[in-house]
Amino acid sequence: MLSLATVSSPTQDKWMKFRDKAHKIADIWVDSLAEALCGDRALTMTEISALFEEKKAELMGAMVKDFIAVHHQEAAEQQTAPCPHCGRLCRARRRSSRRVEAGSSKSPVGIRFRTPRAAPRH
Repeated sequence: MLSLATVSSPTQDKWMKFRDKAHKIADIWVDSLAEALCGDRALTMTEISALFEEKKAELMGAMVKDFIAVHHQEAAEQQTAPCPHCGRLCRARRRSSRRVEAGSSKSPVGIRFRTPRAAPRH
């Protein structure tokens, strides 16, 4: 297990910021289950399992999005970056997002760069 005492202060600060956000996300997620789990009708084990499986993607997507926002904030604020295909410098677009897949969850993450016209599109 990683001890926070062994990591640098900026990393520790980022971790604590993410940790606080993660707890808030988890609270919201648990509250979103309350209506179904505490309703008038008792759910079967299969229904409970399906509900958690369905809601798990929301939780994981929000966690991934916030982790990237906290730990890679400088990348999101960049104005230029090298093209991964040809190495030419690309400028940031105003608004663009890509989807990051984490298991069964998909989370939009702002990636603002375009590839040069000469580069192959993937």
